[in-house]
Amino acid sequence: MTSKPPGAGRSSFELIDHDRLFRRLDLREGLTFLDVASGRGTYSLAAAEIVGPTGRVLAVDLWQEGITELEQMAEKQRLANIETAVSDIREKIPFPDNAADVALMATTLHDFIHDDRQDTLLREVARILKPGGRLAVVDFFEHLDGPPGPPRHIRISAQKVKEILAPHGFRCLGVEDIGPYNYLALFRAPGKSQNR
Repeated sequence: MTSKPPGAGRSSFELIDHDRLFRRLDLREGLTFLDVASGRGTYSLAAAEIVGPTGRVLAVDLWQEGITELEQMAEKQRLANIETAVSDIREKIPFPDNAADVALMATTLHDFIHDDRQDTLLREVARILKPGGRLAVVDFFEHLDGPPGPPRHIRISAQKVKEILAPHGFRCLGVEDIGPYNYLALFRAPGKSQNR
C-alpha cells in the first residue's frame, strides 16, 4: 500500500471559483484534461462532465486510496471517460506524449518546489501536453498564513511559479485571483499554438 503523500485528501475545489477556472482553461467537450496529483479527483470528476463522452480525463496521483475513491465516484456517476494511474509523478507520469489539451496542478506545485523535485515533473507535464496546450497552476497566496493551505514558508508566489516554469518552455498568459485564498497562473505549453 502506498503511503499517503503530504497534503493528500485535501482539495481546494470548494475554495475557488472552479467554473471560472474551467472557462479560463477553455475546457470544452471533446478535449483531454490532465489532472496532476489528482487526489480524490474532485477536479477530475467536474472536468469529466465538461469534456463529455467524446473527451477524456487523465488523473494521476501517488496516493492509491485517493485514486480508488475517484474510480468509485466515477463509476457511481457513470463517468466512463476517466483514466487513472498511480505513480510517483516526481519520476514519471504514465500517459503518452501529446495526450492532453489542458492540464491542472491544483495546490500541489508548492510541495514539489519545497522539496526541489519539480524539474522532472514539469518535463513530464510538458511532454504530455499537446504543443500549445494550456496549463493552470492554482496555488495559495504567499502572503497569507494557513489554514487553509500550507504554512507560509512553503507557499510560492505566482512570480516564482513563472520563473520555475519558464525554463521548461511554459509561457505565462496571465495571473488572477480565483478565490479568497488562491491565485490562478495560466500558461501555454511549449510548441506552436493549436488553439486561439
